[in-house]
Amino acid sequence: MSSKAQARTPAELSRIAGWRGAAPKSADAFSFVVVGDRCGAHVEGEWAAAIEQVNLLKPAFVICVGDLIEGYTEDQAEINRQWEEFETLTAKLEAPFFYCCGNHDVSNDVMFETYVERHGVDGRSYYSFDYCDCHFVVLDTLTAMRKPDSRDQQLEWLAGDLAAAEDAAHLFVIYEIPLLQTGRIWPRLRQLLPPEKTTIFNGHWHALSFYRMDDIPVYILSATGGDVSSGTYEIDGQILTMDAEAVRRAAEAGAVEADRAFGAFRMFAHVVVDDGTPTIALVPLHQVLPADYTETVMNARTAYSKQVQPLNLPDRGYPWPTF
Repeated sequence: MSSKAQARTPAELSRIAGWRGAAPKSADAFSFVVVGDRCGAHVEGEWAAAIEQVNLLKPAFVICVGDLIEGYTEDQAEINRQWEEFETLTAKLEAPFFYCCGNHDVSNDVMFETYVERHGVDGRSYYSFDYCDCHFVVLDTLTAMRKPDSRDQQLEWLAGDLAAAEDAAHLFVIYEIPLLQTGRIWPRLRQLLPPEKTTIFNGHWHALSFYRMDDIPVYILSATGGDVSSGTYEIDGQILTMDAEAVRRAAEAGAVEADRAFGAFRMFAHVVVDDGTPTIALVPLHQVLPADYTETVMNARTAYSKQVQPLNLPDRGYPWPTF
């Protein structure tokens, strides 16, 4: 490569590279992160750790799948306290954060009204937005299941919303509780979604799973800050219940990384959208390391070397290589 070679666009960069790749990313490609449940027996410190790691990736924005507080109370003071705790932690995120509500967030009327007041859009618990020719829809499946009127209102609103966004390059639909094909919501929702350009993200199960629902890819994320010791899993088209004891037995029997085999690990999704096509990477929590991790490693090595006897290396008549 010439030392004077310069590139200002992805196409130019591909042209001067030693290997051009299948195709360079377009100039308007962007990334975002989808985080799983924080609560449902939240694990202290994990949400804060996730925020630190997401900040390293510098996404355009972050969107959640719900279950952000423990909830399940009608005590207004306690509900406010839980939201304030969550908001204090999430305020350290260095990207816009989009809310989605789950069963822990809107399980009764008091919690629902509090959620809409604090995080609703135009007085609703569901909404949509556009970014870089893509359309994002956030639904409230718990309230839709709890109140038939809400189900009808959301689907009626969605029909008009998607009609106005029919030219979107891709459609991302986010809601907390996975829907069953035999349920009352999915058959009606499916009629509104173009399968060739739709991706769905759910949570709730606290275990990673994936399947295609009427040709639409559905990613059920494991928890990001919540417990993953038990849950429901989709394996080879069958819904199974796998608890911590079963995972332990699998590990003892020789299964490799049994927790990951059953989707029982904390994680988030990193999505890159290029020319309307998403590429999704599933990132286990604590696997994104900051640059100063090298300093941490060196400090650990130094501390360890002071605790061991120096090596008595044989004299070979020449110096050891220093590279």
